[in-house]
Amino acid sequence: YRDLGIEEVLISLAEDGVLLAYEDKKIWYKHRQIDVKNATGGGDSFLGAYLVERLNGKNPQEAIYSAMAAAVVTIEKDVVYSRQLTRELIEETKKILEVKEFIL
Repeated sequence: YRDLGIEEVLISLAEDGVLLAYEDKKIWYKHRQIDVKNATGGGDSFLGAYLVERLNGKNPQEAIYSAMAAAVVTIEKDVVYSRQLTRELIEETKKILEVKEFIL
């Protein structure tokens, strides 16, 4: 991917987590099992949160936690319907995601 000029790669594996590749790092992130209320918008929330964090100076490994939390909040609380995705909910969810990192 770097040979093509791509600096960061994010791959969603749905319930199996997320793969992140950047620089010379490849990391698989897996979080606790979630209770799906409505999966609509989970990927959009993930990417939006990731981009916001990166644009605000966070490194990819920091940004991925906010991205996963935003997706989980969206899916578990059906925020597409309620429109209640907030930074506070994302921060609270980051604390209970039980993320495990696997260096590949």
